[in-house]
Amino acid sequence: MPARSLELVCDGLFSVDFRRDRLVSGVPVSGKVVAHVAYSDQPFDARTSAVAVVDGEVFSDSELALLRPVGAPVVAQCFGDHVLFWKQTAAAPKFLERVAAGKIASFFQKHREELAPGALFRAKVWGRVDSDFRSEFVDAGLLPLLEEESGKELTSLLERAVTKTKKALGWGNAMTAADGAWLLRAVFWLLAAKILKDKEVPGFIRGRLTDLEDVYLKLAKHYHHDDPRPVQIDGSERRDALLEAAELIQSFGHCGAVTTESLAWVYESALIDEATRQKMGTHSTPTWLVDEVVAKLRPWIAEMPVDERRVCEPACGHAGFLISAMRLLSELLPADRAGERKGYLRKRLHGIELDPFAYEVARLSLTLADVPNDNGWMLDNGDMFAGDTLRSAVGKATIVLANPPFEPFKKGGGVRPEDAMFSRADETFRRIVDALPVGGVFGVVLPQTILHSTQGKELRRKLLDEYEISEITLFADKVFNFGEPETAVILGRRVGDAKKSGIVRYRRVREEQVEIYKKTLEATSADTMKTSVFEAMGGILRVPELPDVWHVMRDNPRLGDLVSGGKGFEHKGADDPTLPANAILESETPFRGGVLGYAGWDYRQLTHQLPTQVWLNLSESVVRRSLHGTVCGLPQVILNHARVSRGVWRLNALLDIQGHPLKGRFLVWRPSCEGVTPMVLWAMLNSPISNAYAYSYSTKRDILGKDILAMPVFPLSAGPFDALEAAVDAYFHAAAGSRPIARNAEAQPRGQSTQLGFKETGDEQNEDAPAEEELKHLHWRIDAEVLRLYNLPAQTERRILDLFTGVRRRGVPFVQDTYFPKGFTALERLSDLLAITADWGKTNRRRGHLIRKDIKKTITPAEKEELARLESLSDARIDLEEIEHPSQPDEIDLVVERLKREGKWPE
Repeated sequence: MPARSLELVCDGLFSVDFRRDRLVSGVPVSGKVVAHVAYSDQPFDARTSAVAVVDGEVFSDSELALLRPVGAPVVAQCFGDHVLFWKQTAAAPKFLERVAAGKIASFFQKHREELAPGALFRAKVWGRVDSDFRSEFVDAGLLPLLEEESGKELTSLLERAVTKTKKALGWGNAMTAADGAWLLRAVFWLLAAKILKDKEVPGFIRGRLTDLEDVYLKLAKHYHHDDPRPVQIDGSERRDALLEAAELIQSFGHCGAVTTESLAWVYESALIDEATRQKMGTHSTPTWLVDEVVAKLRPWIAEMPVDERRVCEPACGHAGFLISAMRLLSELLPADRAGERKGYLRKRLHGIELDPFAYEVARLSLTLADVPNDNGWMLDNGDMFAGDTLRSAVGKATIVLANPPFEPFKKGGGVRPEDAMFSRADETFRRIVDALPVGGVFGVVLPQTILHSTQGKELRRKLLDEYEISEITLFADKVFNFGEPETAVILGRRVGDAKKSGIVRYRRVREEQVEIYKKTLEATSADTMKTSVFEAMGGILRVPELPDVWHVMRDNPRLGDLVSGGKGFEHKGADDPTLPANAILESETPFRGGVLGYAGWDYRQLTHQLPTQVWLNLSESVVRRSLHGTVCGLPQVILNHARVSRGVWRLNALLDIQGHPLKGRFLVWRPSCEGVTPMVLWAMLNSPISNAYAYSYSTKRDILGKDILAMPVFPLSAGPFDALEAAVDAYFHAAAGSRPIARNAEAQPRGQSTQLGFKETGDEQNEDAPAEEELKHLHWRIDAEVLRLYNLPAQTERRILDLFTGVRRRGVPFVQDTYFPKGFTALERLSDLLAITADWGKTNRRRGHLIRKDIKKTITPAEKEELARLESLSDARIDLEEIEHPSQPDEIDLVVERLKREGKWPE
C-alpha cells in the first residue's frame, strides 16, 4: 500500500510552501478519486490546481491522462516504496523522474523553486507569454486546451438543456424575446447551481437541482440579486419542462475543476444571440487574448503600490478581463494581507455593462471565480456613454482593460455629435486616453482602423505625447468566434511628461495562424519599432509588414516608372438615363459590334492561362468610364483587382499578348519602358516580392492600382532579362501541357489559349504531363531569377520568403505552402535551395569535379572558393534531409525510459 509515500509527498508539498488548507482530498474525476490535489490559490479550480497526488494502484500509467480535467500540471503517482513524477501535457503524460520513498523530501528541496505554488501557477498561466516563468514541470499548452474542452462541453450541455426545455414546452424558433430571455436565464442559473454544488459551496452541497424554487432562491441570495425570485416558474408546464433540464444538468460530470474562464465559451456560443451581436456589437474576448493582455501588463501592475491597483473594464460582457485581473491582484497580494482578500478585491474591480443579461452573467462569473464567497462586486448595469460615466470610472482606475463593441453609433444614440464620428470602440478608447491618471496602464482591443483613420488623428497625437506604448499587435480576421473584424491590441501606460522608452514592440498574427497562436501566443512576426517611426508618418500607427525590407529597397525604381495602365472600363448602370434602350453590354455569344474581352475574375484562375472570354460592348454610348480597359491589340499583363486570398499570396498576374479589352474587376499594365517585356512584367508581378508588397500595403479586400504602381522593382541596369524570359517560357510550356492534379482540379478552369502559341489544356489525360514537383521547381526558377535581379542582401531575401511559410500559393497547378521548411536555417537564398533539391545532381557533379581537382592540386583559387561554397551546400542538404525526415526515438530510448520508471536503470 502506498500510504507512506502519499504522506511523504504531502509533507514535501508543505515543505515548499503549499498551505494545508489548500490541499484537498478525495477529488472525483472520470469515475475515480484523486487522493489529494494541491492548489496554489483560491478558487480551487483547473487554473489553480498545481499537483495531483494519486495512488498508483488506482491510476495506472495508462490512466494518468484521465486526470487532465483536474488541471494539475504535475502528477505524483505513489507506490509502496517509490513515487513516479509525471508532467501532464496537452498530448499525454510525460514521465519525469522516479524517486525512492526515502528521497522524496530531498527531491522537493532540490526543486523547491520550481515546485513552489506560485511558481507552478505562474508557469501554467503566464508561462506562454513570459519565458521567465516557464518550467520543466509545466506544459504551457495544457491550460488553454483544458478550458477549451471544458467550455465546449458546458456549451453543449447548456444547448441540450435549452433544446430539451423548448421541446417540452412546445416552443419553436418563433418564441418571443421575453420567453427566450426567461429560458436562457432559467437554464443558465441551473448550470451555475451545479457548479457551486460541485465546488462544495455552503448552502449548495446537499441540495438537488430538481428543487427548483429552493435552488433559485439560494442563487438569488448568493448573488445578491435584486429580485428574490429571479426566475419565475408560472404553471406546471414550465416547471415540468425545467425539471427535465435540471435532471440533465444534475447528471452531468463533476464540475469542481471548472474555471470561470471556461464560461467564456458558453457566453459567446450559447448566451449571445445574433440580434444582440448585431445591435450591441458584442464579441466575447477569447480567454487566450485576456491572458495575454493581462500577462503583458503584469510587470507594470506589479510595480504599483498594492493599494493603488484599481481595475476598470468598460463593456465588460461576461467580465473576462475582471476575472483575470482578480486572479492577478490576488496573486500579487502580500502573504501578510491574505486575510483581506475578499474585501480587497471587491473594492478594486469595477465593470460597466449595458446589456441586462450580460450584466447578470458577469455577476455570476465573478462570484463563481471567487467561491465560496458570495457577490458584492462593483458592476454597473447602464450606458457607459451616458454623461460622464465612462470618464469618471476610468479616472478612478489605474488599470483599464477593455474589448468594447465595434459597432458604429446610431443616430439619437445619446452621445454628443462629435463623439459619433467614432465607432463605439474608438470612442471608448478616446475617453480612456483622456481620463486615465498618470501612472495608469491600459490594454484595449480595437478595430485596426484606429491606427490610421483620419478621425483618430488627434487621439493618436495625445497617445504619442502622453503615453508610453509598449506593444501593438495586429490580428487578421478570425480572432473572434463570430464576426471578422481586423483587430489591434494596444498596451500602454500614461507617463505624462516623464521620459518614455521610445520603443514599441510591433507584432502581427496572420489569419491562417490564429488557431496556432491561440495555443502558443507566438506571433507570426515581431519587430521593434522606435516611436520616431510613427512621428515620421504623421502619427499613423499602422506600419506595413516587413518595414526593414522595404527600407532596403527605398531607392529602387517603382513599377510606375516601367508601365502604364490601371483599372479596366466600366459600363453604365441600368439606372443611367443615357444608357440606350435594349443595349447589350456583354454576352457569351457574339453580337453586332461586340469585341472579345474579359468581364469577371474567377478566384480559381491559373496564372498561365487567361480568363473565359465574353463579348463586350465598347461603344461610347454604353461606357461610363473607359479608364484603361478599352484599348485593344497591345500586349499587356492583367492583374486581379480583388485579392485572390486573405493570405500573403494576393496577386495573380496573367499574360495577354494579343491585348483584349477588360472591365473594372481587372487591373491592366502595359510596358512603357524599353527592355521590359510582358513576360518580365508577368514574372515580377507573380513573384514573392510583389505579393509581399501587396500584402503589406493593400487594403483588406482590394488591390489598388496606386499601391501597385508604388511597388519597388529591380533596376533596368540589372538586365538583360534573357534568363528570366527563358524561365518563364519553360514554365508556360510545361504548365500548358500539365493535367490538373486531383486536389487542384476545381482550381483549373477549362480554357483559353495563353496567347503564346502553347496548346490549350483540356481534361484529357496527358501521358507526358510534367509532375507537380517539376512544375513547382520551374516556377521557383522564375522566382529565384526575379530575386537575383533585385540583388537583395541574403538575409532580406530570406525574410521575404519566410513570409509565405504555411500559406497556400494561388494560381498555380501545384501545391506550395512554403519555400524553406520550418526550422531550416542553413540557407537564405532560393537559388541555393534549388541547388540542393531540384538541381542537386548538377550541383554534386560540379562538387565532385572540383574535389578531384583539389586532390590533384590543380584547383585554382577561384575554384577553391567555389568548392567551399559547394561543401556548405552539401552540409545544408544533410540538414534539410533531417528536418524533412526526422529520426524517431529508437527502441533503445523507449527501453531506457521504461527501466527508469521501474527503478532498474542505474542512477
